[in-house]
Amino acid sequence: MNNKNAVRGAIITEFINSKDKNMKFSSVQELIKEGNVGDFYFKYKRKEESENIHTANRIMKLDLYKKEIITVDRNVYKILNQYGEIRAK
Repeated sequence: MNNKNAVRGAIITEFINSKDKNMKFSSVQELIKEGNVGDFYFKYKRKEESENIHTANRIMKLDLYKKEIITVDRNVYKILNQYGEIRAK
């Protein structure tokens, strides 16, 4: 893993399929049931009270043990949501 990139905190609001934009999930559990995690990107907030929503690149690796997501551009995001709380707002 590329250690020069800092780990960013992310409160995930939505997972979106990069091929079919109508396929959206609001929880990690739904994303895992779908299967191919690499076809999805996600939208997130940096702080819970923030109104700004950012978009990350496609997911390369989802590590539920460490609660981290690594994207294809090698950015690392720490999931700040509690288990089962990743819901679109």
